[in-house]
Amino acid sequence: MLKSIADRLIMVAQKGDIVSRLGGDEFVILTENTDDHAVCELADAILHTVKQPIPLITSQYICSASIGIVLDNGERNAKDILRDSDSAMYRAKEEGKNRWPLHDESMHFSIKRKLELAIGLHDAL
Repeated sequence: MLKSIADRLIMVAQKGDIVSRLGGDEFVILTENTDDHAVCELADAILHTVKQPIPLITSQYICSASIGIVLDNGERNAKDILRDSDSAMYRAKEEGKNRWPLHDESMHFSIKRKLELAIGLHDAL
């Protein structure tokens, strides 16, 4: 199934984009020199292609996708971009999947606050 999803992502990616599996069921597409509108169109294309049924031996499987988008002008490092795309992806999951929010700083601080609360609760126990 992961191979099928990877093939679909490669088909919707633009020439020169990098499509990679991070682990588990998480993939990343790196694209350069793209305007905001084109990135949103790519996200819509990903959602459309991923939700198409995947034929299995005795049935079919329908996937969903939660996409986190980070727009960067080349000033941030890869670690921060991945962290921020992960924050946006989790926002998409919280909002019901099959979405693609653009990252904003409130997402990072929201997740950081949740982590601090979890650590505080753990320490209190």
